[in-house]
Amino acid sequence: CITINASNIVLDCAGFTISYNEAGASNNYGIYDSSFQNVSINDCKIYDVNSSGGSGYGMYFLNSVINVTITNSIIETNGTTTNLGIYVTSSSKNIIISNNTIRTRGTTTYNYGIDMLGVNNFTISNNIISTTGTSSNEGITLGGTDYNGTISDNTIKTNGTDSNYGINFGAATVVGNVAVNNTINTW
Repeated sequence: CITINASNIVLDCAGFTISYNEAGASNNYGIYDSSFQNVSINDCKIYDVNSSGGSGYGMYFLNSVINVTITNSIIETNGTTTNLGIYVTSSSKNIIISNNTIRTRGTTTYNYGIDMLGVNNFTISNNIISTTGTSSNEGITLGGTDYNGTISDNTIKTNGTDSNYGINFGAATVVGNVAVNNTINTW
């Protein structure tokens, strides 16, 4: 896995693979950024290679990340519960997630393609997202105070026994967000 420890970083994987969670433990990530700014991630293949363990994050952006762009990448999570393709939290802003393929697979619950929690000014566009597990499978989730976002032109498929959503605005405070031209299949 890779930890971003500075601002103004360009990570261009040039199609190479980042494998994580080889031991099958919990709380693993492919790429992690805690509060750094101006980060661009492009053309990465990120795979959770062990189906054991929970709380697996393909990419995890924690606390006040600003100006992050994620493009042209493949992200796959694979665990028991709480598998998140891309997770962005707490006072983050100016986030662009586009042209990615995101697959989250879990043997139980909480498999989310993209989870935004407290994000301002974001664009999620032209992604292919699929989630599977027993329940609570969501393509895109806005779970906090999320403002001024655009969710457009994504293809989303969710599969599980119940509580499957293509786009879930949840119980969050969501203001000024637009969802348009998305193709969603849930079953």
